[in-house]
Amino acid sequence: MEIRQLMTFKIIAEKGGFTKAADHLGYAQSTVTSHIKALEEEFNQPLFDRVRRQIIVTEIGRKLLPKVNNLIAAYEEVKEVASFNNEAEEKIIISAPEALLIYRFPAVIETFKERYSSVTIEWRHLNPLNIKQEVTNGSANLTFLLGEKLMIQPFK
Repeated sequence: MEIRQLMTFKIIAEKGGFTKAADHLGYAQSTVTSHIKALEEEFNQPLFDRVRRQIIVTEIGRKLLPKVNNLIAAYEEVKEVASFNNEAEEKIIISAPEALLIYRFPAVIETFKERYSSVTIEWRHLNPLNIKQEVTNGSANLTFLLGEKLMIQPFK
């Protein structure tokens, strides 16, 4: 039994048919059918009755559905925790000169926010005299300077 098979079962029950479920999930109808056949073999019982081009959830399917919903919800929670742990921080403090903040960063930040929507970005105007202090004491996670040459150097 696989989570994707259980998700397929749930969507068929919600949508009322294999074709509608296949369209919703972006699967071929044969994939949806194979998912249900695998589950029916595992449970050794049919999950749907096929009556005159209509799909009806069987008694075992009705009993199974709330448990499948709970499993899928738990699976989604696990995925959420795992994806959250891949993000470096919830909040990033960036210090940069005003010219970069106004003219260069808006498009970059828009792309970043699409990908990491849960991360908050706090912007601060960079005082070049305090750059090392801002990074080492944690008042900024990242700083940018204007210059001719790209330099990436961690502070120790």
